[in-house]
Amino acid sequence: MKVTVHNFYITNGKIIGQVGDNDMGLTQGRFFSAEFQKKTPNAVYCELGIKYEFGKASETPIGDLVKEKLFDLQFEITQGSIVAKAQELLRETFGVETTPSVISEVQYKTRLVRKLEWSFFGRKITMTESIDHSGYSELSI
Repeated sequence: MKVTVHNFYITNGKIIGQVGDNDMGLTQGRFFSAEFQKKTPNAVYCELGIKYEFGKASETPIGDLVKEKLFDLQFEITQGSIVAKAQELLRETFGVETTPSVISEVQYKTRLVRKLEWSFFGRKITMTESIDHSGYSELSI
């Protein structure tokens, strides 16, 4: 079994990238991450023996790709925490489990506004979460 990985990064024992040609039925173009056990100059191998061949390396830093994914959340109003939704998105897409740190928090009459800082893959992103009293939240990056 083998998968060609394009726009890939290798970090902390994981390969993160987009699925290319493969004989496993994976959808081409989807982002995925996999932990690997062995690395050679042209591929990495996971515990199950799947070979992930290197395709085209990414020219865009992975932090920029993460910011691009988070940017899409700015246009959503969510019941509950939008930050929890962002954490789930990063976990599913990039295999990253991080929690933003709260820089400041201000309570207004109708809403709570938090300024957050998120660090991952060598990049810091500052964002603002706004939560109204009915539980809806918005995100600004």
